[in-house]
Amino acid sequence: MAEKRVLLVEGKDDLNVLAHIFKAHGFEGRIFIRDQEGVNQIKKGLEENFFDNLLEDLAVELKGSEVVALGIVVDADLNITARWQSLANRLKDLKYRDVPDLPNATGTILTHSEDLPKIGVWLMPDNILPGMLEDFVKLLVPDEQKELLQRAIEAVDAIPKEERQFVTENSDKTSKAQIHTYLAWQERPGVPYGVAIREKFLKADSQQTANLIAWIKRLFNL
Repeated sequence: MAEKRVLLVEGKDDLNVLAHIFKAHGFEGRIFIRDQEGVNQIKKGLEENFFDNLLEDLAVELKGSEVVALGIVVDADLNITARWQSLANRLKDLKYRDVPDLPNATGTILTHSEDLPKIGVWLMPDNILPGMLEDFVKLLVPDEQKELLQRAIEAVDAIPKEERQFVTENSDKTSKAQIHTYLAWQERPGVPYGVAIREKFLKADSQQTANLIAWIKRLFNL
């Protein structure tokens, strides 16, 4: 692995959102973003447990001789404490120092006791609340479009619970349904998140992206 700044994400949506945000902030080409979804399809077929596979492959990623810093961006999901504990245990196994009991609200950054690179963790949406990429994306909706987003939220909420195919016992994708509904009502309906940022249906300079970019700068010394 020749890349010096590597950011691991769970899927292609994460990659596209972050790539467009980085481009807007002048980081294009300076950080190599790899999505675990693509890695899984190449190595293990269409396996969907991206987070567990990321933990499994972490030691290999860290041993790349040219990697000076490695970032991890994953969903907090329904239980942020459990998600963090899984990561924290893995990082402790790899001998990272001062692993906190809870993630840092501004993004966690750790150093190694020996020779592995600096590592950073960001739990979507904000290192505090449970949720997923789509909860972060909702925060990128421009102020002048917030009313439309609210209508999309209300439309999804109006679906009877027994008909909500996006909610299961182990997964709640309500936020995904809400943001996709919002994007379906744009001038170009249903574009991917990255294109939505480019088309200004989402903005790359919200307070939430400012917090993320500040973490990226600290982690990668940019």
